[in-house]
Amino acid sequence: MEDKEIDDIYIARPPLTNLAVFTVAIFTIVEFLYPTNTALGWLGLSAGAAYGISHFRHFITSGGLGLAYLMIMIIIGWIHTGRHLTSNIYTHLMVLLIIIATMMRGLIPFFEAYTSQLYLWSSILWTVPFMIYIKVFFGFLIAPRADGIKG
Repeated sequence: MEDKEIDDIYIARPPLTNLAVFTVAIFTIVEFLYPTNTALGWLGLSAGAAYGISHFRHFITSGGLGLAYLMIMIIIGWIHTGRHLTSNIYTHLMVLLIIIATMMRGLIPFFEAYTSQLYLWSSILWTVPFMIYIKVFFGFLIAPRADGIKG
């Protein structure tokens, strides 16, 4: 983005982004204050299109937070080692595997007969991107910065 002189300030485009943030926040607040409230199912449906509350939690944590942490690790791995932010087949594969693992978690309420298999394979597929990250980024995370700046 710096090379192309693109402004990197993110501005949330209402109303879709704000609506998603609002529904997730409402779900979290209601779950904290009234964990047995029947409205949680509808709030979970509106926030993430999941029908089971525990599966909705997995959908948010394994997918949303897992992907967010992975992307932060990738960005920091490039920028803090003095390299330009780029993507490659490994970063695309890592993101794709997290998305597939999340979709597998989201399918559990619809295929209850395969619950244990879906949990197992989604856990494996969710773990592989972090192993790929270690393989790809370990070399230049322990090496001096590429741009020569100390740090």
